[in-house]
Amino acid sequence: MKKPAHISEAEAGVMDAIWQLDGSFTAAELIEKLSVTKEWKQTTIFTFLSRLCGKGLLKNEKSGKVNVYEPLLSKTEYKSFVARDFLDGMHGGSIRNFVATLYENNDLSPEEIEDLKKWFDKR
Repeated sequence: MKKPAHISEAEAGVMDAIWQLDGSFTAAELIEKLSVTKEWKQTTIFTFLSRLCGKGLLKNEKSGKVNVYEPLLSKTEYKSFVARDFLDGMHGGSIRNFVATLYENNDLSPEEIEDLKKWFDKR
């Protein structure tokens, strides 16, 4: 599998709906799911599906006259990819440098620091 690309906020909303479908789906199923919260035209959703396939997050196969789509990674796997990519790009892959940046800029509250300590102690 190729490395997935970053996605826009709108694409992330579509992927959230896809992950909720939990497995293979058709465009019609996604359109029905999204119609509850979005007033997008079908062509817009087809455009999103095409982009997400191109970005390596979905695959599609023809089943008769219908395209069947399937996520290539879970939401957790995508979040891990984004976090690692950010960490590598902004902090040279160092979690310590990331936390140090937050700490030195007073972006961590004492409660958050204590929560992190407890979390690491449990690990």
